[in-house]
Amino acid sequence: MRLAEPGRLVRLFAEMGHRVLPLLRALGARGTADVFIDELVASFDGGSPSVPAPANRGAGSVQGSAAGILLTNRELDVLELLAQRLSNKEIARQLVISPATVKRHTLSIYGKLGVPGRREAVLKARHLGLLPSRW
Repeated sequence: MRLAEPGRLVRLFAEMGHRVLPLLRALGARGTADVFIDELVASFDGGSPSVPAPANRGAGSVQGSAAGILLTNRELDVLELLAQRLSNKEIARQLVISPATVKRHTLSIYGKLGVPGRREAVLKARHLGLLPSRW
């Protein structure tokens, strides 16, 4: 907690999901990093950590929605490229990762958004405000 507080590394905790809340509340009750703990708990209790649009993401940010969906920065990068209708190989080349890693990210995105495929993921992400709407 002491290492994460100076950099406001909310993402480290947000990626763990709601299962980390009891620990955060217990630490808050002890008086450990009160302000930071309150910030972390509020990000879960409010249902979504609020962060700027993907283009303005910082190193420790997580994008959320009213549905409580937490996507990592890399998942958001992949989602943006899915919206451009790129193949896994094209996404991998652009992000300098393997196609298998792209597939792992896409499956994670589908699971978090509760959708079966690419098009549905992009549509739902736009509906939730994770991606900008097309003109």
